[in-house]
Amino acid sequence: MLFDPELNINTLIGPLTTSLGSVVVRVTDGPSMEPLSVVMREFVAGNLLQQWLTDAVAETIEDRVTLSTDDFDWVINQID
Repeated sequence: MLFDPELNINTLIGPLTTSLGSVVVRVTDGPSMEPLSVVMREFVAGNLLQQWLTDAVAETIEDRVTLSTDDFDWVINQID
């Protein structure tokens, strides 16, 4: 919704609920192509790696061991 290329300038979006509270956003500019900063590239790469590792561990656990939902949640929380 927020990154919809069909949004019109000055459109209000929200309220959006975040961990910091609720916000209303006004679209002030259209989509544009911007290069990723080094910090953002590292952030995205780290998230992709973490997701890959989480998925790989989950697949391995599901294939080899039968765990209860509580056991599975405990293992995943130990990885995070």
